[in-house]
Amino acid sequence: YATNAKAVEFVAWLMEYKNDNFAGKKSANKLPSLSLKIEDPWQAPKSGSSKIGRYKGNDTEVVFPEQWKGKSVTGVAGTTSKVPENYRNITSVVLPEGYTTIGDYAFYGCTNLEKITLPATLESIGKCAFAGCTKLQEISLPDSVTEIGEQAFSSCQQLSRVRLSNAMTRIPELAFAYCDALQEMELP
Repeated sequence: YATNAKAVEFVAWLMEYKNDNFAGKKSANKLPSLSLKIEDPWQAPKSGSSKIGRYKGNDTEVVFPEQWKGKSVTGVAGTTSKVPENYRNITSVVLPEGYTTIGDYAFYGCTNLEKITLPATLESIGKCAFAGCTKLQEISLPDSVTEIGEQAFSSCQQLSRVRLSNAMTRIPELAFAYCDALQEMELP
């Protein structure tokens, strides 16, 4: 899953540099030791929850984890409508198989999100989950999705094509409000 790739690359480069330039020299033993702390890029879920919290890293292409700290993850936790600064930079999100829910406001305000890959196991999408994802152009809901929350995709200004799940029986109020570019909607 997402890590601070630049930090990992730097550590690898530094180790290679040390081996190439100081191997076999007495002074190599006098080099200071290097320790690098890589912070966990995921917000901890509530105690006992199998849902992962918000992504805290800086990658623009984010793949959510199947497991977190040894436990299976089954969804993205709901959150508040306050948008973290790093969320404005995310361009792509992949949710792995096994995820069944996307909570309220989970990706709210990801203004540069262009692509979301949803798993075939997904069953529900919360209120305002993708609201304000202004660059999202297309969404195809897996047939396992039975419900989406109110305003789930509202204000997705570039959303032009939607494929709804065959399992859906209703479209909630304002689910696609202010999606001015919407031209095609495939209904069940």
